[in-house]
Amino acid sequence: MKIYNSYLGQEFDSEKLEREFGTVEFDNKKLYLTQQPYIELGDVYRATAIDTENNVYEIEWDIKDDFDPSTDEDESDACDWNKYTVRKL
Repeated sequence: MKIYNSYLGQEFDSEKLEREFGTVEFDNKKLYLTQQPYIELGDVYRATAIDTENNVYEIEWDIKDDFDPSTDEDESDACDWNKYTVRKL
C-alpha cells in the first residue's frame, strides 16, 4: 500500500518499509519504521515511523546495561526491541 506523508513530504510503500525496517504497534495501529534504528547519545536507539493516517512518530528503545556501543558490534542484542517508547511528532 502506498502511503503519502505530508510532514515528511514523501510517498512510502508500506510493504517495503515493513520488509526493510519492520513495524511496531501503538494505540492499536501498525507503525511502519522509515529507517533503521540508530544510536543516539550512546544510551538509546531511535527511528522515525509513520502510520496510514499521515502521522509521524519517533520510536525509542533503551540500550541494555550490558551493551557497550563502543565495543559491541552485534546490535541485535543492544536493546529489548519489544520494549519501546512512542512519541507522536
